[in-house]
Amino acid sequence: MKKINLMLCMLCLFSIGSLCADVKKDMQGYWKADLDALKKSMEKKLNEMPAEQRQFAGGMIKMMTEIFKNFAIHITEKEQIALTPKGEEKKSYEIVKVDGNKVTMKVGSKEVTVLVEKDKLSINDKQMDIVLLRTDKAEYEKRKKGMAEAAEKLKGATGLPPPPPSK
Repeated sequence: MKKINLMLCMLCLFSIGSLCADVKKDMQGYWKADLDALKKSMEKKLNEMPAEQRQFAGGMIKMMTEIFKNFAIHITEKEQIALTPKGEEKKSYEIVKVDGNKVTMKVGSKEVTVLVEKDKLSINDKQMDIVLLRTDKAEYEKRKKGMAEAAEKLKGATGLPPPPPSK
């Protein structure tokens, strides 16, 4: 009886370990922002803001849309490489917890929870919800060029109204 219990425990541990490995493996690859989902998330946050902040935030959304339409990220086994207006930003990450297809990871000093699906990552952040869709290296390279062009276009010409006064 003890041998059977021990074997069952070992089988469960092995299954959980391989499930965690599968979820971690599913996270790896090339990802692009789901612009429609991102716009909805930003508009929802905008509507929650006080009226005096909305004009400034509306301008920020236009600028962020320009950036996110070119955003992509490459997740490897040990690091994530994100396309930003400053170029590629590499950050190592650590998986803190795996609960089914929900992964908590630490990137720098920030902890992020990611819902992992086969071709979609959903990140619930306090500032906005971000949905990433699986893509390929060719699309990543295309977006890399687009991000450089967008960064150049946005340089010094944000078109933003001044921020609301501090209280």
